[in-house]
Amino acid sequence: MGNSMRNLKTDPKVLQALRKVPAPSQKEVTEQKVSFVFASIDSKANMTKQQVRELIEQVG
Repeated sequence: MGNSMRNLKTDPKVLQALRKVPAPSQKEVTEQKVSFVFASIDSKANMTKQQVRELIEQVG
């Protein structure tokens, strides 16, 4: 596997398309964090998605 991984090239058209994608908004990033944390917590934690959102907004 050694050199074969170094020889991989990404298609320039794909890179160009990726560069055109706008960065996510702060709201989108926050919602991604909320979804990730909410999915990660134990169901026994008895927290709502809104409670997770409020905690994330407090922390920053």
